Order: sequence, then C-alpha cells, then structure tokens
Amino acid sequence: MIPVIIPAYEPDSNLPVLLSTLAENKIGPVILVDDGSGDKYSAIFEKARSLVAENGGTVLVHEVNRGKGRALKTAFQYILEN
Repeated sequence: MIPVIIPAYEPDSNLPVLLSTLAENKIGPVILVDDGSGDKYSAIFEKARSLVAENGGTVLVHEVNRGKGRALKTAFQYILEN
C-alpha cells in the first residue's frame, strides 16, 4: 500500500472532488496536510476529513502556514511513525 500525500494550503472546492476520485479508484490511503489554511477553509477541510477517514487516511494540521516542504516532511514523519 502506497500512501498519497497531499499538502494543501487554502484549497478550493476541487479538493473534495479529488479525494472522492481517489477513493472511487481505490487509490490511497491519503495523508492530507492542512498547512495553516485557517477558519475560512474549515468547511472544505471538514468534508475532506470525512472523505479521507472513510478510506483509511488521515488529516494532519499545521496551525500556521509552514510551506509545502514542511508539510511534506510532516506527512513523511507520520508515515514512518505509523
């Protein structure tokens, strides 16, 4: 099983569509990193969290934006530890 890592900062409504497509095609699990997007994007991440959890993935959260590189490192560390 090869995880799919998605670093996300201020995503649009296409993120849940992408996650649904991955689930339909049995691709994943997905490790989604919310890189400090803030409250304005909470509805998108709530939908994403539900889709990711249904398919055995997880959502990790940075409280502030730390950049794509740090988001990837956070996901890599999670994968190694779990």
